Amino acid sequence: WRVADLAATPGIRVVEDTIARRSFITAMNEKGVPKDQAYRILKAFDGIKAFDKLGKNDKFIVALDKKDSSIKGFEYVVSPLEVLQAREIDGRLVASVLDMKIAEEEVSGSFYVGKNLTKSIEWGGFEPDLVRVIDDAFAGKMSSESLAEGGTVRVVATEMTALGEFVKYKGIVAIEYHPPDPAAAPVRAYTYTGTGAKGYFDEKGRQPDGSGWAS
Repeated sequence: WRVADLAATPGIRVVEDTIARRSFITAMNEKGVPKDQAYRILKAFDGIKAFDKLGKNDKFIVALDKKDSSIKGFEYVVSPLEVLQAREIDGRLVASVLDMKIAEEEVSGSFYVGKNLTKSIEWGGFEPDLVRVIDDAFAGKMSSESLAEGGTVRVVATEMTALGEFVKYKGIVAIEYHPPDPAAAPVRAYTYTGTGAKGYFDEKGRQPDGSGWAS
């Protein structure tokens, strides 16, 4: 279950916000959560999470009873991979860490580079986050900004999901960029992890050293 699902329940209102630079109690109060209810949350998470050091982008979602503003459900989102929950059961809040069912899978495909790289990536069936790992794979040789219109990209990447939803690309397994000029040599990168070396390498076993690709 997710707290947002309770919004459809009669007599329940759902509020949400980010912590920003406020204390936990202040953030709750400013969204209409009474202090005693905010302390119920802290007590429920005792031994699970301390709400003293919080990220400004952390998000919270609270389901409140419209009559007395008592908490029926609470969710704290640290990241797409870390979600904490509390739900009222028999009059008390029971806290837990949501099992995100994190999974990894290899995905592959190709796309033509158009005027808009992000759109080109989406048309190829990938998520926009692919730009980030392309830059990592080609670092020292070129960047995603160097992909010329009319070129072709073929890629195998490792995709991470949580609860079946895309989170990010963990990395590139293999990638090939072929410039628009048919006579131009393609640029390739592969991930490798060994006893003496790991990271991205080209087809000749060279690794970027900051100024290019060195043996």
